Formats: sequence, C-alpha cells, structure tokens
Amino acid sequence: MLLFELCDLPTERRLGDKQFVRGPSEVQRLGQSNDCDTLEKCKEALKANPNSSLALYRIGEMCFLQRNFMCAANSFSGSLEGDLKPEWTEVWAYVNLGKIFDATNQRQRALNEYRRAIRTLDNTRGALDEARQYIETPYKEMPGPAPHNQRTTCNSWSMGAR
Repeated sequence: MLLFELCDLPTERRLGDKQFVRGPSEVQRLGQSNDCDTLEKCKEALKANPNSSLALYRIGEMCFLQRNFMCAANSFSGSLEGDLKPEWTEVWAYVNLGKIFDATNQRQRALNEYRRAIRTLDNTRGALDEARQYIETPYKEMPGPAPHNQRTTCNSWSMGAR
C-alpha cells in the first residue's frame, strides 16, 4: 500500500507560501519540475516512481500544514528511504522531522533529526542554519486551527530505523 493511500488528504489541497513550506516557485528555481504541488499530482508521481523522494516530501509538507504530524513524519521518513532526488530533500526531511518532534514535545528526537540534517553538510535554502537555530531554540508551532479546519487522518505505519 502506498503512503498516499494511508493519508486521507483533500486532493485539491495545494502547497502555499507558509513559513514551513518551500513552495513550487522554490522547486522551479532549483531546476526541478513543478509536477507535485497537489496530492493528485503527487499520487501520479508516486505511481510513476514509487521511490520519489520529492513526491513523498511534498506529501509530508501537505500533512504538516494540516497538523497531521503522523502522516507528515511518515512521509518525510519515506522520502529519506527514496531516491533522494533532488538532493535537498534529505536535509529538509531531517529538519522537518525535527520540527514535528519539537511540536509533539519530543525534544531529544528533534535534536537527533537536526543533528542528522547538519551531518549532510547541505545548506540548500538555509537548511543548516535552520537546523542550528532549532538546536538552540526549539521549533514552536504557530497557534491556531489547521487550515480550513481540515484535519487529516493517516493510518500509522513504521517509520523504520535510519
């Protein structure tokens, strides 16, 4: 079963310019195609390439924006087990996993993820700077309800050992 089948996300949900999201314009600027800015497009990308780190990473962003941390963590972890293309998906998956663990009061796990990010030596879009910032000061989730009050559900599956 594919990850997107486990995560119940609205298919029309688009990535936007939020603090957390590195939106489609960033993807284009980095020379990647903008073929995964909706869940439907990510599903198609995963059907074509089940190991697509970018598609799994984008699903993670969508889940995170809706505060579905289990689905987001599973997606970011899945992206780390994928093809790691583009390369920046690795460092940002670690940073975002750290944010999830901070947001769920799991500080030691968060610190482990930020340290993993730093070990990549990839400072694409300031990833290492952000990881260092959150090592010093834990990530704090923005207050308020999930966008459009839409909470998603995601069946749990093992994040696996890295």
